[in-house]
Order: sequence, then structure tokens, then C-alpha cells
Amino acid sequence: MLPFDPMNFESREFEHRDQGRSGVQLGGAEIILEQSPTPDAAQDEYLSIVIPAFNEADNLAAVVQESLDVLQGLTQRFEIIVVDDCSTDDSWQKLQALAKEIPQLRPILNEKNLGCHPSSLIGYQAAQGDYLYFIPADRQIPAAEISKFVAKAKTGCDVVYSWRQKRADPPHRLWISGCYNMLLRLFFGIRVHDVDSSELLTRRAVESLLPKVRSDSAFITVELLMEASRQGLAIGEVVIEHRPRVAGVARGINLHDLSKVPVQFLGMLWWFWQQRNKR
Repeated sequence: MLPFDPMNFESREFEHRDQGRSGVQLGGAEIILEQSPTPDAAQDEYLSIVIPAFNEADNLAAVVQESLDVLQGLTQRFEIIVVDDCSTDDSWQKLQALAKEIPQLRPILNEKNLGCHPSSLIGYQAAQGDYLYFIPADRQIPAAEISKFVAKAKTGCDVVYSWRQKRADPPHRLWISGCYNMLLRLFFGIRVHDVDSSELLTRRAVESLLPKVRSDSAFITVELLMEASRQGLAIGEVVIEHRPRVAGVARGINLHDLSKVPVQFLGMLWWFWQQRNKR
């Protein structure tokens, strides 16, 4: 299969009459739009919720309990993986205490601070589930939204992105996110609305995509999407609820991402330019 060229792709509407879903064709990948989730979406699949956390001691007990309540209502097989990104507060101590009470909780402590998205990769690598759902520890994305993601995955999607259609963030964060997503659409032809949000990967996607990831910043989510497109995996998108932060402090843009993302952005642009010239 020829490499996916986002600079010169053809987008066309399609409809799957047998499954009642619709979307667009992007390169070799289907971008499948949202459909109503089914109540028993999870059934008996093994579900993993992966939660990166940095200095979120005030949110950990609540996000773990919320995840536990949701997963117990969906399946008998599940795990909650919280990756402590070398927090400087008492996050790790709280996680250890919670793990004594909740056997399905698996805390992981990074040896050094890596950032949210590199920490999510560590969680994915440790997870054992059939479906792996990533949410941040700030409680802004409800754990219950996993039902929408699993329902979408069951239509044939290996990667499911979220769209915070009504995002509950300050204006400056909305502006930064809007500019970032606009640049991704402009340079890479990305058609998902909100690439830097919650996501779900199937076991097949994890095994296929993670060995290909080279980024070590917030650009990881973009690389996962582009690699999934290149491999012809079906990509879905669901609209999710987004809540205001009620505890802790938003980390926002950090020096790690500020230095890494532009370099990795330009590196991927160069790679795609080379691929296009080869054709």
C-alpha cells in the first residue's frame, strides 16, 4: 500500500447501510462519524482506563472512584492504570493507599517527568485490556464516556478520538487548541475535530501503532492518527461531555512540549514531503 499522503488526499462520503453509520474516506482510512452508543457496549470485554497524572493529588481519589463505578457497571474484567508522572505533591502516596483498597487499580510511577502523552504511552504498554481508554486525571472528561468509545469501536474502528464540542476551558486555552488543530488540518489534512483530547485504542491498534511512535511530546496523538491512517485502520470520532476543572491547577503549555512539538511537527512535514516526491 502506498504511504498515505495528507497533502493530496481525496475525501468522499460513504455510507454503511448494513451498520447504519456514515463518515468520510481519508487516504486509506475511514473517519467514521458518531452514532448513538448501545447500553451494553462493553459486555464482557476487558476494559482498561489509562490516566496520566501530574500533581493531581486533589483529583485522584475522585477520578479513580468514578472510573471504578463506571467500569463495574459495564464489565467484570477491567483495570484502572494511573501513571504518576513524577509528581512533586503526595500523588504517589495517595495512589498507593487507593491501590490497597481497589485491587483493579494499577499505579505506575515514572522515573522522571515525561509529560501527559508520553505517560499515556507507558499506560498503554502496561494495559491488558481489549479496549484502552485514555482520560486525564483532572476529571474534566467523564469516565462514563467510555461507553460511546467502545460502541464506536464495535462498528469497526481501531482508533476513536473525542470531540469536546462544548469545551469548558478558559478562552486562552480554547484559542491555543483552535490554532493547533487548524494547523494540523492545513498541513496534514487531519479531519478529526480535536486531536489533542481523550482517545480509545483497540488491542490491535496498540500492537500495531505503538512500535511506530517516535514522538515524545504532545505530538504523539498526531503521530498515532497519521500512522493509523497510513496503515488503513478505521478511525472514529465521538462527541463527549467536557466539564470545568474543579480541583488542582491546569498545567497548560509546558517547556517540554514547547521545545519538542515544533521540531517533531517539522520533522513529520519533511517526511511527508519526501514520500510525496517518491511518488
